[in-house]
Amino acid sequence: GARISAAEHREILRARAALRSSFARRLAEYPLWLMPTVPCVAPRVDELGEDTAYFEANRLILRNTALVNFLDGCAVTLPCHEPGGLPVGVSLVAQAGMDRQLLGAAAHLEAVARSM
Repeated sequence: GARISAAEHREILRARAALRSSFARRLAEYPLWLMPTVPCVAPRVDELGEDTAYFEANRLILRNTALVNFLDGCAVTLPCHEPGGLPVGVSLVAQAGMDRQLLGAAAHLEAVARSM
């Protein structure tokens, strides 16, 4: 941040606030947003020996969750992989402050998934 001027910082905060507001308006139309928790299966540890490989994988794997955090949303992830398969999850996302409703919906979805 040392290279960002105060004016640039204010503009970034303004732009983030506008994005958060747009996100909240869009989500107001729908109680929940369903999305993959991560865009890919996590790589094996031995594939991340080089710093560049680690940072590239880290950036990709945190992409979806970082978006929800950036927009001040709340989310919960549920496992959705086949038994014995590599672990992956699906996220339910809601607006900030909707934690109770989100957790209730996640519990319901988990019960439905288990009954299948």
